[in-house]
Amino acid sequence: MNDVIFAALQYFNEAITATTVIIATSLLFYNLSHSINDRVVRASSVVLGCVMAAYVGNVFTALGLNNPNAHIEAWLRFQWIGIAFTPAALFHLSDALLETTGVISRGRRRRVVRLLYLYGVVFLLTAAGSDLIIHSAVTHPLPTMRPGPLLSLYLIYFVLTVGVSFNNVL
Repeated sequence: MNDVIFAALQYFNEAITATTVIIATSLLFYNLSHSINDRVVRASSVVLGCVMAAYVGNVFTALGLNNPNAHIEAWLRFQWIGIAFTPAALFHLSDALLETTGVISRGRRRRVVRLLYLYGVVFLLTAAGSDLIIHSAVTHPLPTMRPGPLLSLYLIYFVLTVGVSFNNVL
């Protein structure tokens, strides 16, 4: 009975993941084709791109579960394209929203946005090219990576950046 429930939940998860990729991709292409000159649209497009990258990795990981040559670890590392840049993208979006409401940063927040994207590059390269953030793919019961010694550093960066972004939106 537990195997049936697990299989049903796994199928449901795969359907939601594929739906998320389709919707994020559709919204991203819509944004890029209509209002690319709007700063909020550009920033939200980056957020959608991060969501899309993370979930595309999920889709290909799920498709390769029964294939021993599926390169599951590569797809789990591919997800870090979206994961590494999500905090910077959210701060970028919050900055664009603040500017839209009339709270001009005089360049300070823009410098912070650039710095956060630089941190995203560092976290992406570290996750993709070493075992310091994530390592050793595990496929049972679900495909995941084990945490590396620097994952807590990323989590601190994530929580602080998303917290400040949330505060900006408020």
